[in-house]
Amino acid sequence: SQSLPSPTSPRAAQPVKTQSAPMAETSKKESAKEPVAKLGRGEPRVMEPAPEQRPITKSAAPDKTLDTRPLEPSSNSSPSKAEKTIEKTPLREEAVQYGKSVSGKPLVAYVLGNGPDKTMVFGAFHGNEPITDDIVLMLRKHLKANPQLLQGRCVILAPVVNPDGLKRGKRSNVRGVDLNRNFPGTWRAQATKARYNPGPSPSSEPETKAVIGLIKQYRPSKIVSLHQPFGNMNYTGEPGRQLALAMQKKNRYPITPDIGYPTPGSFGDYCGKTLRVAIVTHELRPESATAAWRANREALVAAIEH
Repeated sequence: SQSLPSPTSPRAAQPVKTQSAPMAETSKKESAKEPVAKLGRGEPRVMEPAPEQRPITKSAAPDKTLDTRPLEPSSNSSPSKAEKTIEKTPLREEAVQYGKSVSGKPLVAYVLGNGPDKTMVFGAFHGNEPITDDIVLMLRKHLKANPQLLQGRCVILAPVVNPDGLKRGKRSNVRGVDLNRNFPGTWRAQATKARYNPGPSPSSEPETKAVIGLIKQYRPSKIVSLHQPFGNMNYTGEPGRQLALAMQKKNRYPITPDIGYPTPGSFGDYCGKTLRVAIVTHELRPESATAAWRANREALVAAIEH
């Protein structure tokens, strides 16, 4: 596997050459009407109404070839070039390209606000879960219309991690790798099922490398990763449990430390166990984007304010 940049000297994502818009401006991008993902066969809906009843299992030994040191608070590090650009335009949005997919499609994140309290929200790790990117874009629109939510905060929104899979309506990327099994820390070479192909090595895929680089650059204290269709919130570690509880007060989703089947190399394990950052894998219900947004808008705001 390829060594990652040191957390103390992150490589800044390159800004996309688009003019930033005032926060009060309403986003013109409307969410796409995509079919709702169906529950895969053989995937149990295991969840616990009381998370405290089930202990968190210990993670496998982290990949020693990669930098697995816990992230330090962002206030202790020097801002990147992209962050300095944001600081010059308070309560404005900056679009940054943080990588490319296997086929060369740009991976774009939207950075809103310039405060020290940083939250990241990811969508479309899996291309067959299409409303997840819609929800991220709806959150972007909501924050721009309500800039007071960004006082003292910075929110980084990455709507589409897997653009090749989204275009094809497939779970995996164009090389057939499940990006949510390709992260270092608990990665395993043997797939539990063919659809969970972990790739030839940890972070072998450019999309995985790009996500890792984005996290190392901005050093968020909270991360929400949107998926579908189990209708629960899967947390990793005690900080993740506290984040899930804050969100649960708004959406009443059940929370669980275990999705019900093994997930070696998952993004949740990487963030929660390797980086020790609060992470919630937020599984939306099998419903339309409009219904999912209505049910989870306040929960996502609660995550930002947590």
